Order: sequence, then C-alpha cells, then structure tokens
Amino acid sequence: MRHRLSVLLAVCLGLASCGGGGSSAVPATQNPASANATTAPITPAATPTPSSGLAPTSLPLKVSAYTPTSSVDQSDAHVAALALPAGAAIPPAQIGPVHVFAVHPGVTASVRARRPSTFVNSPFDVSYEGGVVVGGTASHNIYISTNYQSCASTCWGRPGQFLTDLGASQFISHLDQYVGLNSPNRYTMGNSYSATQLLLSSNPGFRNPVMGQDDILLWVWEASQIAGRGYGHVFHVFLPPNLDTCIDFSSSCYSPDNPGTFRFCAYHGSVDYGGGVHLLYTVEPFQDVPGCGVIGGPNTQNGDDLIDSTASTLSHEMFETITDPDGSSWYVYRNGQEISDLCVGYLYSANLNGTNYAVQSEYSDVDHACIN
Repeated sequence: MRHRLSVLLAVCLGLASCGGGGSSAVPATQNPASANATTAPITPAATPTPSSGLAPTSLPLKVSAYTPTSSVDQSDAHVAALALPAGAAIPPAQIGPVHVFAVHPGVTASVRARRPSTFVNSPFDVSYEGGVVVGGTASHNIYISTNYQSCASTCWGRPGQFLTDLGASQFISHLDQYVGLNSPNRYTMGNSYSATQLLLSSNPGFRNPVMGQDDILLWVWEASQIAGRGYGHVFHVFLPPNLDTCIDFSSSCYSPDNPGTFRFCAYHGSVDYGGGVHLLYTVEPFQDVPGCGVIGGPNTQNGDDLIDSTASTLSHEMFETITDPDGSSWYVYRNGQEISDLCVGYLYSANLNGTNYAVQSEYSDVDHACIN
C-alpha cells in the first residue's frame, strides 16, 4: 500500500503541531554525500509478458554509488544523545511515496517457507520501473523516548546487532539480483542516537499519545547533520511502547489501542529537504503487539518475542528500502507490493552471522517464490 503525501515542514521544536503545504521535490539521484546514481545495464530474470498487464522491465538499472564503511556501532553499546538546538529549524521538505507494512495476523505456527515454483513470469514477480536502487548504505538507529516513556535503547531487543548481523550474512546477498552487484559488506551499521520527544497529550480517540510525521522527520534531519545524507545512509526511527504514530489522524495509523485506525506496523520512505538533501528513513513502532509481532512458540529463536518481532519487521523495511527507496524501482506493477510484502507470514529460522533470528522470507524473481 502506498500513501502519496506532500508535507511542508516549517519550524519544529519537537511538538506534534507543525505541517503545511507541498513543495517541489529534488530529483531522486541527488546525494551530496557521494551517493549519486550511476547507470548499469541489467535485464531482470523474468520479464513480464504483455498478457500479465505489467510494465516492461528492461530499463537501465540506476544504482546509487556507495563506499563500504566499517561498523562503527555494532550493538548499540554507545548511543549518542541527540538534542534539538535552541530555535531548531529544518528546510521545507517534501515526503515521497510512503510504503506501509500492513497489520497482519500474528504467526504462531511452525517456521515455514514457500517452496520455489517451476513456472516463470509468476504473477507475483516484481518489475523494475526505472528508479534508484541502493548499492550500499550505512544504517543509523534513532531511539525515541518521550516524557511518558523513557527507553534509551532497551525497548526493542537488539536492532543494532541485528543490522550488523544481517549486513554480514548471506541472506542479504539475495538482493544482488535487484541491485546488480555482488560485492560483500555493502550494508553496514553506522552510528546510533537517542532522543527525547515532548508529547503534550493524546489525540481524541487514542488512549496512547500520538507522534506525527513532522516530528519524526525533524529527528531524521537532526541525525543526518551528524551522520550524513543521501542514499549512503538510512535512518531507522524506533518508537517506544505505548506510543502511536499516524500518516493521517483519521484512518492510517500504528495504533494498537485504537483498532479503528490500526492499519500498519511500520513503513519506509524518502524525503527531500530544501537545499538538495535527500534522505531515506524507516519508522519502526514497538512490534511486540498482536498484528505485528512474532508471537511465541517455535518461531521465537532467542527466547524473546521482542527480539524476533523487531528483527523481522526491520528486515522487511530494510530490504524494501534497498530495492525501492523512493517508490519508483522494484515492485509489482499492478498493485504496488514490494518484495517483502509478498512474503509476510512466511517466517524461517535464520542464522545470521552466528546469531539465530526468526525473520520473514523475501521474494525472489529468480525463483519466483519466497526464499530463505
């Protein structure tokens, strides 16, 4: 599911009260941090037939340039405090298409994976639509506490360690077919930050306080001033338990306390700030809740639902950020589903860099199936 938003961010001081009209977007290839897009020819494994109703996929693949970096913060043992300076302001910003990870039934059966099929041109295959793919990047975690709940980096399991393990694993090489590269260690763990968000009150209809996109993007902007910008950086914003967040406040929210608006578990997107700054980000609310989490039983690989719930959703958003960062690259043409959406609920036990996790499978155009 895609939500197309144009939001003009004005001066924000950490309050859930700022927003406005649209502005012109910077081209997706803009990256002041040496991640300008380059063009490499590629022919996807399966080109949809005309009868499938899909767009042609034999476009030149636009791969963001990358410089592999060493791991700076492998397990979030050192999390730098992020604070808003007095009079903090950000340039006007336009949000690109936001792709949400929809609420789904909790998976409690044994870990399983879909068998590869024997046919080609599967109706589930994704096609390349001409946008940029991320050839390599560093992840930066932003851990949000509020005046209602203080977490530091303790509320989500081990997302920093998971991202390090994922980047060093064979599993992420599954993306080689979509980005046209096969060099190792392209996806690394960068710096992590903690921040405290002032929330004034809950919104009508919600028991929990609600954090809007304007506040989230303010913290992404502040972290980017330290970490860097462009396709070489992805910012993951982790929200504490009992905090809701919405794309709009009427129908599309992470709101376990308000089932009428509870539509997604997480999402990823991109934003163009004034001055030619293009940033990639994901929003990771607390995942150990019905409708989002890995719920007990044989699926739990660490003796802790929280670790696996966070890891499975984080891998979903990370894989989609790499293959479809701006909503214009790899997806199912007729319905907008990305490679992780096609495999929700197909979990498997993964040993990533020596640590076991329960994570969802990912779709392969080569195998025409969800693979592990």
